[in-house]
Order: sequence, then C-alpha cells, then structure tokens
Amino acid sequence: MLGLSVTSCSPDEFDNNVAAGDLVEGIAYTVTHDSNNPNIVYLDSKMPQGYTVYWEHPQGRCQDNHVELRLPFEGEYTVKFGVETRGGLVFGEPTTFTINDFCAEFVTDELWTYLTGGVGKSKVWVYDNGKYGFLAGEISYGSPNDNPNFGWKAFTANWDPGMGHCEDADMWNSTMTFDLIGGANYSFYNSSNNSTQTGLFSINTDDHTMAFTDADLMHPDKWTARKADWRKDLKIIELDENHLRIGYVRQPGNWGGEWLEVFNYVSKEYAESYVPPVITQ
Repeated sequence: MLGLSVTSCSPDEFDNNVAAGDLVEGIAYTVTHDSNNPNIVYLDSKMPQGYTVYWEHPQGRCQDNHVELRLPFEGEYTVKFGVETRGGLVFGEPTTFTINDFCAEFVTDELWTYLTGGVGKSKVWVYDNGKYGFLAGEISYGSPNDNPNFGWKAFTANWDPGMGHCEDADMWNSTMTFDLIGGANYSFYNSSNNSTQTGLFSINTDDHTMAFTDADLMHPDKWTARKADWRKDLKIIELDENHLRIGYVRQPGNWGGEWLEVFNYVSKEYAESYVPPVITQ
C-alpha cells in the first residue's frame, strides 16, 4: 500500500512504483459528503506533491487535486482515481457512494430548465437543418488557434458547411430527449440504425460542460470515429429555450487533423412550430 514513506522521495524515484492496488479510497484519495448538504461530495487526492492525478466521476473527468460534485438526484455513483506515472496512467479500482435524497436547488439553474423544460418535465431535441433561423446546418467547424478559450459563448466558426455535410440521409429523424422526472434521464434515438440508447446526463453549470452515462451524445453514425468517447469532454457552447450547441475536440483521422467540431440542435417543439419570417423587398 502507498505509505507516508514515499514523501521523502523525489517524483522521479517514486512515480514508477505506483500500482493499481495502491490507489485505494481512504489511502490514496477520499470521497466525503458535505456535513451540511450530503448531495455535495468532495473528492480529494492524498498523493504526495508532484503527482498528476486523474478523476473519472459522475460529472466528467478532471486533473484537480480537489473536486467538488453537486449531485441533485438520489442514486449510486462511481468514481475512478488514477495517477500519471512514467509507465503511463494507472487507475485503481472504482469506488461507489450513495446519494439518498433529491436536492432541487441544484437543478434550478437556467441551463437545466432550458435543456429539459424543468423539474418533472421532458424535452426533445433534433438536428438543426439550417432552416430554423439559427445556423446553416447540423455542424460547424472551428480552428483551435482561433478558439483558445473554446467553450461557453466562446466559439468562432471557421466554416459552416450547411445542411447535409455529415452525408447521412437517414439521420434527420434522430432525437435526443432530456428529462428531470425522478432523475436526470437521457435517451438517444438513432434513426440511421433504428436503435435507442438510454442513460443519465449531468451538467456542470460552472464549467458549462455535459456528460452522459450509458448513452452517447446524438451524432451521425458516420461521425462516430471522430471522438473516442461521446459521453465525456463535451462543451456546451450555446443553450437557450430553442437551440443548443455542443462542441468537442475531434481526434485526427482520415478526415483531417485535430479540430473543433460543434453540433447544432433545436428543440423539436420549436422546429415543428417554426414559421420563417416573410422577407419583403
């Protein structure tokens, strides 16, 4: 087990000695509930200074020594803790913890309401086909160099190719549904292959990021290889009552190098009721 004796060593001396069995909750890190509000959970590394740590938690991934989670819904949650060594990233066994009660104050932020319609409600989203008064089509591209602060209301598109760029004629009946009915529930109906994924979602309202459990962000089948994991590292670029943009850094491939891609969506209700403005000469 990892002991206090390693604190006398330099990082180069001890970082190769960490094994998965050393990364035990209560020894290498702690998971604790706030004494006043148990829906607030603190993740704290106990590793000596010099280690780079990694967390996989219900609201995404991060490398901070201290993490604060605000979890509104009851349920069992999982955390994985890892350490970067000269031999690569090492993770310990996951640990679980339980939230026993619903905390309404954590889902009153307007982002939750825009996305789901509010507590006890459900909202369906579809691809923006360029005909709803927002974007030119389902996807926008951005250069990493032109978007150093890529994220919430911080995205400059270098190219909006327009409807149909994803080259999947069957994608347009796909839907994703978010609800706050007894939990933060999510489903993705993929009309390209007539399949449905169901799971949970979370929003970090401070970082404006989103994560999913057991289901992917809605995307065309032909786009799947562009991102290693469609459930994490997703940035909310814009969100209001009628439209939603979610971005990520794509991985290099035969489509090109590392680049920023942003999917554009509109609410199904808005799409079905949209009337284009009359243009007068």
